[in-house]
Amino acid sequence: MPEIDLSAMSDDELKALEDGIRRERARRENARKREAEKQIREIAAAAGLAVEIVGTSGRGRRTKSALPIKYRNPNDPSQTWSGRGKRPAWFKENLERGMKPEDMLA
Repeated sequence: MPEIDLSAMSDDELKALEDGIRRERARRENARKREAEKQIREIAAAAGLAVEIVGTSGRGRRTKSALPIKYRNPNDPSQTWSGRGKRPAWFKENLERGMKPEDMLA
């Protein structure tokens, strides 16, 4: 393999090289995954089984981690709210009854 003189490359050239390397590694990894999936399906089919392969594409939506509970309904402790997003009905109702947000802190 020829030696690459990185010190002679511009920042743009280094970035392009880095991007190319990243794309090639991802392409190879995806090819290995597809081959492994194919082999798994062939083995399962030979055994008379159906296989669902989950999470192999890498293109799924990332799930957000749950936010910590900040408020709890004193009348029904199973009702909680993180303090983000739209206020739940129970929170609004308690405010209308004269409660303060700090009265509902979890």
